[in-house]
Amino acid sequence: MPAADAVEDGPALAGNDGEGRNAVLTLLASVDAPTAARLPQDAHGHPRKAPEAAAA
Repeated sequence: MPAADAVEDGPALAGNDGEGRNAVLTLLASVDAPTAARLPQDAHGHPRKAPEAAAA
């Protein structure tokens, strides 16, 4: 898994109202903030499967 750099993670964190988990999902799944907020629910509470839920 590639590491995000400061250029990417700052805007991702700001775009997700400071929610770190959602910011990480924004970067990993290449989705917008509302989608990132919904992914854990779509993955049935399994955070590691949340990026896979974005592809489904």
